Amino acid sequence: MKFGLSLPHFRQVASPEAIRRVAQRAEQLGYDGMVLWTQDKPTFHGQFVRFDNIAFEPKPVQKPYIPIWIGGNSKRAIRRAVAVGDCWHPTRPLVEDVKAGAAYLREVCGQRGRDPSSLMIAVREPLKFSAGAEASVKRRPLLGSTQKIIDDIGQYEAAGVQYFMLDTFYSAPELEQETVESMLVTIERFAADVMPQFQ
Repeated sequence: MKFGLSLPHFRQVASPEAIRRVAQRAEQLGYDGMVLWTQDKPTFHGQFVRFDNIAFEPKPVQKPYIPIWIGGNSKRAIRRAVAVGDCWHPTRPLVEDVKAGAAYLREVCGQRGRDPSSLMIAVREPLKFSAGAEASVKRRPLLGSTQKIIDDIGQYEAAGVQYFMLDTFYSAPELEQETVESMLVTIERFAADVMPQFQ
């Protein structure tokens, strides 16, 4: 399960108090899920949700429950991941952002008595191969030649990233013209030329 908040969007349409309440609800969702997934007759009395001895089936196959990925690039998202998550999942961060976030994650884990190695880091990035002069242009990560993409992934891995979610059709202007056919070519090329470098 993954959830997160897009603060730039919320700031345009909601008051600071509404944003705070949405963030609190998102944090409580992790606790709700844990109770629903682990108790035979779930009971939970939270600030926003309350239930007693309800039926909730089927339970997740993964035990004790499915991994909870907390999306967001903010310090609050990192604190939420430490509090209720199994993974911190920032969207389109630079390597420097991941390094700073991982350092803060370790700091918060220390404050809360949690082992930082119990949390994964998974980033979401756009992916596009390019050739010729375009491939040598300094661009955002994972956009460029095969070797640039391999090097970029290596830098993220060194910063602590264990998983990638790759966007092949949106999230960067370079991907706006992608088609189903071009996305399949990208996925196949990634599987053939990049993935073997990290197995």
